[in-house]
Amino acid sequence: MEILVLGGTQFVGLHLVEYLTKQGHKVTILNRGLSEAELPDETTRLTADRNDRKQVAAVLLGKAFDVVYDISGYTVNVVEDVLDILNGQIGSYVFCSTTSVYAPSEIRPIFEDSALNRRPDADDYARDKIACEDLLLKAHTKYGLPTTSMRLVYVYGPHNNLKQREQAFFARITHDRKLIVPGDGQRLLHFIHVDDLAAAFAAVPTRKQTAGQIYTIAANEMITVNGYLQTLSEIMNKQVEVIHVDPKRYEEFEVDVFPFGWGVSSVYSNEKARRDLNWDPRYNIRDGLYMIYRWWLEQGYDKEPWDFEEEDRILSKLT
Repeated sequence: MEILVLGGTQFVGLHLVEYLTKQGHKVTILNRGLSEAELPDETTRLTADRNDRKQVAAVLLGKAFDVVYDISGYTVNVVEDVLDILNGQIGSYVFCSTTSVYAPSEIRPIFEDSALNRRPDADDYARDKIACEDLLLKAHTKYGLPTTSMRLVYVYGPHNNLKQREQAFFARITHDRKLIVPGDGQRLLHFIHVDDLAAAFAAVPTRKQTAGQIYTIAANEMITVNGYLQTLSEIMNKQVEVIHVDPKRYEEFEVDVFPFGWGVSSVYSNEKARRDLNWDPRYNIRDGLYMIYRWWLEQGYDKEPWDFEEEDRILSKLT
């Protein structure tokens, strides 16, 4: 298939491009051209800023794609521009969304038809992603374009550009640092390995029942914050010391050194995705973290310096 990936050089997009290429698809990517990446030799690269419609039109007009994967769409206008410019030249459109769109709820797990956070106090990120999903559902209903939105939990894996997540924990434990955790560490976290995510994305256009649908993409298991840190300790063969901090006091520091939420547990159902996509995550959390840690060592990142000045300031007030 002829495939367009909007994004394609960072983390999720990069792994998706590699996965699709290995499947034998012809992949074109479109991004600003600011990020270096080791792309497959067969990849065609287009350069445009999605916030500039004229730039996007200049590189896309006259082209046609069997599938568009939108990894870099955060606002309605940039998604709408692609739909307009490629009008009638798209076989299907797969959008990268987020579980941040779900409204706070006391019910677990959360399903695709659970309430969305359309409240006035919703943050811009969630509000804009919901608006993009709405636009794509309308395109499917009104024009018959097969559109699919994929709501992602915390994504982890090699090339994670959010280095404050697993990579920062690898560095802290390597340097025998104390780990700061708001709360008691019993909050459940829900992850998906980036390679499992790529497999889910790739499955969408092969399944007719995905048209006009929304899927939550998550692993089969959850883990507590304490369990996450204990797993890191075991795979790195290093003891860890965790400093639990009252959340109210932590917020007073006005510096966020803990990369995950610490309030209500995040638990999502992946039943619909597993059924409709004929997909099942390959990695459990332990195997996934071990794989990433080996990659981190192979890249020599354990030798790189890290700036822990802000953490030291907090720790000085806690110990």
